[in-house]
Amino acid sequence: MNTQKLLHSLLGLAGTISLTLSSCNNYDFGQEFYKNEVGLLSSGEMMIYDRQVLDLNAENQVINIVGNLSGSQRPGQDMSFTIVPDDSLFMRYNKTNFDLDESRFAHILPKDCYEMPSMTGTIKAGNGQGLIPIVIKNIERLSPDSTYLLDFKIDETVTPNVNAKKKHVLLKLSYKNEFASTKTSTDYTYRNTFVSVLTEGSNTSRKLSSSVRLFPLGKNSVRMLAGDETYKNYVEALPDINAKSIILEVGDINPKDESARFVTIKPYKTIEVVQMPAILNYSNTYRLTEDKLPGGRSDFYKEFQLHYKYRVRPDEPFKEVKASFRLKVEKYADKL
Repeated sequence: MNTQKLLHSLLGLAGTISLTLSSCNNYDFGQEFYKNEVGLLSSGEMMIYDRQVLDLNAENQVINIVGNLSGSQRPGQDMSFTIVPDDSLFMRYNKTNFDLDESRFAHILPKDCYEMPSMTGTIKAGNGQGLIPIVIKNIERLSPDSTYLLDFKIDETVTPNVNAKKKHVLLKLSYKNEFASTKTSTDYTYRNTFVSVLTEGSNTSRKLSSSVRLFPLGKNSVRMLAGDETYKNYVEALPDINAKSIILEVGDINPKDESARFVTIKPYKTIEVVQMPAILNYSNTYRLTEDKLPGGRSDFYKEFQLHYKYRVRPDEPFKEVKASFRLKVEKYADKL
């Protein structure tokens, strides 16, 4: 009896296997692979792409819109995709970040600051990405206090198989020079910095112990708040920035000290500033310095040493500034 039951079980199993194999022969396994769809490389809910940082020392730089191909297998033929300008992400960015405060709105990059040779890119057969280059120019015309964006979407009327969730991209432009960047805050630490109010018969002096933020302007220039000036908050900052900021322009190498470059101090807008003669460690120079540490290690810094006086309004006394501030860097980073 047990033998007979076992025989029936084996016959049943054989039938099941036969039916399964027959079904597999009739099944299209290709439908289980994800199909190839084109999307634009970005991150986050705002679909921002901000990985590339422009260099103020270079001309006509290229940033790329990256077309990404999804799917389990790479296609055997080229796939093209075309983009068109859009403003939906741009409007959403301003609404999300600044609500109705138009004074803080980001800006679309001016047309005289970029060129696009083509609005179409190609993903080559066997590859997963294709590029649409954008030539960026006239960066020095941009304000470090503003955010600049470019908004694009895939043109679905001429591009087949579009990834609906990745068909937009918002390019966020950042730029830098040797001394500062707009992508991340560039804060130099004050050391041995003193501000003195120059009044007749009495000079009051105080030491600064915090930091100062530098903003890139041109190839060899940065902007900073003068002396001990501050502003209240970001919303009300622009008038204070215009009234209280100075420009540091880094020039030629000092022939008497090849580790240092001369710095010229200029007004940014309305501030009155006078560059004073170099004294001691306030030599009106920019230099790369090394602090030697125990065990043969070293720390490396970018350092400004300045001597100047300024006043924000004509009816105020001048303030004399003896400033030294520096930024820690990797030894070989940013031309060190």
